[in-house]
Parts: sequence; structure tokens; C-alpha cells
Amino acid sequence: MRRYVIDLGKGDEDDYNQIAWEGLFRDERTAQTVEAAEHAALFRNQPSRGHLHTLAAVYADVGRVVEARQTLIEELDARGFAGAGTAGMAGYREARGTVRGQRACAGCLSARD
Repeated sequence: MRRYVIDLGKGDEDDYNQIAWEGLFRDERTAQTVEAAEHAALFRNQPSRGHLHTLAAVYADVGRVVEARQTLIEELDARGFAGAGTAGMAGYREARGTVRGQRACAGCLSARD
């Protein structure tokens, strides 16, 4: 249905994003999937974080890892983790609970010993 709406020229960024997302889960590594993800992310001046995330996932899926990483950094910046270089990524991991998760995992390991 979304493809039909897009073909009529009436699709919006959510339609394009859904086409790209479905392409990921159908294992469709096609130019059409990449174009849909790019169109969704570039539809507005301020792309949504979700559309950036989809674009990064599509880039990674087709092996465009440098672009995937850059798009993820843009998404982190949109979430308020400005300058998400090494220091920004560490702050992001801590805020998302990675450090806490590692501590919990270490506790699981010691419980098995």
C-alpha cells in the first residue's frame, strides 16, 4: 500500500521509512531500500531520530559502514549527545546503562563460580 502511495507522488517520510524498514527485515539489500531510507531521512530539514536510525541500519546492512557510523552520530546528536565522538559515545553508553549492564554481567559471572 505504501509503495502505491509513493508511486502516486503522495508519500511522506513515514511511507519511505516503512519501505526501508521492511526491506531490512525482508533481507532486501537493494538500491530501492537504500533510496527509500535516504529519502525518508532527507524529506525534512530536521530528520526524525527514527528515520536516521533506519538509514544507519540500512547503510550497515549494505556494507556502507562509514556512512552508517556517521548517521548514528547524527542520531545521537539529535538526542542531545552533541559531539558524539569518543567522549560523547562514552557518555551515551553510560547514559544508556552499558556500564551498569557490564557490572550486572560481572555479578552473573561471579555468581556461577
